[in-house]
Amino acid sequence: SGTSSYVVLLIINLLFLVAGMFMDPNSIVIVLTPLVLPMAQVIGLDTLHLGMIIVLNCAIGMLTPPFGLNIFVSVGTFNRPFERVVRPLWPYIHDAFHIGAGQSGSGNQLVATRPDGLTGRRGIF
Repeated sequence: SGTSSYVVLLIINLLFLVAGMFMDPNSIVIVLTPLVLPMAQVIGLDTLHLGMIIVLNCAIGMLTPPFGLNIFVSVGTFNRPFERVVRPLWPYIHDAFHIGAGQSGSGNQLVATRPDGLTGRRGIF
């Protein structure tokens, strides 16, 4: 039997999260998306869902030590030590991980539902 789609989703999440800790998000998208897209298509993952996974994990990675780009920007902007900036971030990083896990594990229908489809009104598009 093949690999479960949840295992593939976990691998994709971890790949983009770890890459987000060390690289710029634009570079991550350009380098890793062409490698991950065929795997996502094989398991039936919608490209919109994949894009949301990529953006969320890159954003979490930018807040996560050891090399969260946003942490270094905050240290320089507020003239505070690294430890003083990181310590208050942990509850937010924790919550972001939970939101990311829920969003990644949810079905495509939940992620791809448009708000105007819920209200019956026509949107911009």
